[in-house]
Amino acid sequence: MNRNTLVSPYYTEQAIQNSYDAALSPMPDEAYWPIYAGKLIISLLHLKRTKGRPRIERIHNEMDQVQRTRRGPKRCSKCRKPGHDKRRLSNTVNTLCLSMSAIRVAFIVA
Repeated sequence: MNRNTLVSPYYTEQAIQNSYDAALSPMPDEAYWPIYAGKLIISLLHLKRTKGRPRIERIHNEMDQVQRTRRGPKRCSKCRKPGHDKRRLSNTVNTLCLSMSAIRVAFIVA
């Protein structure tokens, strides 16, 4: 079996040497470059990939909506009373919540 039939002549040692035999001249200074007369290419910024995680492009339908069932009104985590939560307390409710939480802590400790 002849190896020349299995391997392309581009992979011979002589072909590789011939590819590097040509003289490579350095690039001249930018002032000596010819003026470009072709089309001016402007990048489209709205097609450029944005930073961060890509947004989901899925279209939701009625099957995707979750049926939420509530067991009752929201309650404050401090005083356990409905109608407000601990983030949105008025001053009067806040003092009530603080006193109720103090009573609850005293009850748990005792």
